[in-house]
Amino acid sequence: MLLAAGASLLLNLAMLIPSLYTLQIFDRVFASRSVETLAMLSVLTFVALGFAYCMDVARARALAAAGRTLQCALAAPALEQALLHTASGIDGTHADGMRDVARLRNFLNSGGIRALFDAPWLPIYLLAIGLMHPLLGLAAGIGAVALALLAVATEQMTRDAADAALRRSRMVGRNAESLIRHAEVLVGMGMSRSAVGAWREAHEQQLAADTALGDVSARLSALARVARQLVQLTVLALGAWLVIDTGASPGIMVAATILLSRALQPVEHLISGWKYLVEARGAWQRLSALEAGESLGIIGASGSGKTTLARLLVGVWQPQTGAVRLDNANMVHWDRGELGPHLGYLPQDASLFAGTVAQNIARLGTVDADQVIDAARRAQAHDMIQRLPDGYDTRVGDGGTRLSGGQRQRIALARALYGRPKVVVLDEPDANLDAAGVSALKAALRTLKASGATVIVVGHRAGLMSQFDKIAVMNEGALIAFGPAAQVLAGPHARSVQPLPLPVAGPKEVAA
Repeated sequence: MLLAAGASLLLNLAMLIPSLYTLQIFDRVFASRSVETLAMLSVLTFVALGFAYCMDVARARALAAAGRTLQCALAAPALEQALLHTASGIDGTHADGMRDVARLRNFLNSGGIRALFDAPWLPIYLLAIGLMHPLLGLAAGIGAVALALLAVATEQMTRDAADAALRRSRMVGRNAESLIRHAEVLVGMGMSRSAVGAWREAHEQQLAADTALGDVSARLSALARVARQLVQLTVLALGAWLVIDTGASPGIMVAATILLSRALQPVEHLISGWKYLVEARGAWQRLSALEAGESLGIIGASGSGKTTLARLLVGVWQPQTGAVRLDNANMVHWDRGELGPHLGYLPQDASLFAGTVAQNIARLGTVDADQVIDAARRAQAHDMIQRLPDGYDTRVGDGGTRLSGGQRQRIALARALYGRPKVVVLDEPDANLDAAGVSALKAALRTLKASGATVIVVGHRAGLMSQFDKIAVMNEGALIAFGPAAQVLAGPHARSVQPLPLPVAGPKEVAA
């Protein structure tokens, strides 16, 4: 992309030459009647146009390479996600990621992305026109603003409709794929006609919506083309008036028209191709869900395998079959000493080691005061630790016996976050926390997500689980559901999550 941007820079500089060539023809060649001057200017202009051709080709090749790189980087994760969704019974999205990757690559090979690279040059072209004559620069600027407002109007008028049309198209495509997968049942039981009839109705609705959106886009595109021509004719007419009334050079009139045409061309292309730009933007937003920093909640009945899975994820236990991979490398092949600082782990039994709070947070290594305090702050435990008798130098006893269960758990959470690990696995981190501790835990989880860490939490409380991006449901050692938190928690697996218990006042508290 940087190479394409550099090629665009040189391309647009070269495309300034034809307008200067025209200006020199009128101002110098006609006045001097010098064939030598004409020949020299023509040679230089042809060289500039040849250079512009090379830069245009280089930009196209760079964008094509960017498309291939993007597809290589995202196609495999998209396919993996599709396989996971299909195996987990998540309906509807198994092929969407692959389509989005293809859509993004096609956009990088389209004229729309080139128009985006050329559009920032509009102010420079307007400045060049203004240097030729202020009135021409003013007229060109007003015309450019009018086209920019038209582009904004296009965004406002088509954004929602384009998104809705794309969602409807994806739904119709998924329905067709579903019918094909169940062809044996549909044909065997004579259900094909009914199924196809229902699909045809949805397909016709999609076509009607696409037609309406296409009609609006076509009208706006036609308006953009007419507006561009109108602006060019206005500048040409104004230039002619300046030549007649003020004796300005005819070369200024023609050169300004050529520059304006070049300046407004990418704006027109953006308006006419806005539908594809919206689709590419939506594809990128959907595919960004593949990035690090996602949070996952794991729920399930007691004995369903949640803790076993947590131990496997951090390499405490080794799988009998299969593998746990981190950055595509088997966890077995990692050196634990090198891997440890990049992992954060809070087991169910949040036991501490004999020593001070700081030594426990520092994972029994050399105490770096800044990192210890940073981890405690990220775990929302700094204020709690400060209230201990000796603060960070408080000795906790073997197993943390001198602290309450909630204090042990919050210090163990700070230990898990020490060194800012990129993968954090927490096994029921709210088990011994009061309301204040749960609030602190939620704040810590938000901080982890904002920092780009991947967070996996085993838990039961609905208030905690609802804030994660995805939910996985375990049952008897198997993954029985996986998907967006709102979708999973709204389904039949919501019973695996318990509401946050409220504190019950004792008799003395009631009397008070």
